[in-house]
Amino acid sequence: ELDRREFVGTIEQLEQRRDTPLLLVCNSGRRSLIAAHLLRGIGYPQAYSVQGGMHALLHEMA
Repeated sequence: ELDRREFVGTIEQLEQRRDTPLLLVCNSGRRSLIAAHLLRGIGYPQAYSVQGGMHALLHEMA
């Protein structure tokens, strides 16, 4: 489960330019999709989630 409040608080502490592309990945892609949506909602328009997460990446690389 993604703790949204903690996640947003941590992101806001970073000195990341808001126009920098951010690629998010988790195990299945569900949490990273939520995180990317949250980031876009707070002004990071180039936040992206890897569809299918690490499972999909590893399958694609095999």
